[in-house]
Amino acid sequence: AQSHAVREQIRDTFIKIRTMILVRGDSVLQSDLDQEKLRLQREEDLYKQEMMHLESDLTNLEMTVEDLRANVINRKVRVNMFDVENMALVLTKSSKTIADLKLKFPMLHDGIKMLLSCEMDKVIREEKFLKEEPDRLENVLRR
Repeated sequence: AQSHAVREQIRDTFIKIRTMILVRGDSVLQSDLDQEKLRLQREEDLYKQEMMHLESDLTNLEMTVEDLRANVINRKVRVNMFDVENMALVLTKSSKTIADLKLKFPMLHDGIKMLLSCEMDKVIREEKFLKEEPDRLENVLRR
């Protein structure tokens, strides 16, 4: 009887220690995860902002080229070299932006996948707890 009580006390102490470690470890991990989540959100927002600006620049360039083409065909207007140089600058800037975005995307992709994986692991642990805990409570009640 005494050895059983000692075992129960050791088991209770072990559970308390484990709970404390998990709570403190999860809070540190959670804050790291939250920080990573915020960093990724900022990176994603910047990426989307750059992409929207790029698409806007390209749309404006396409409209300018189409207007210029229509003027040349319909009105027999000569092409101004200054306009062509400005369009070339916009195209060069857009090409550089595309190259930068192509470099940023894989890192953003990997970061988001890692974050999703961590969050899915947490959801799975919580679902498992919710599924198994009623049975554990019933078993304890029967004892």
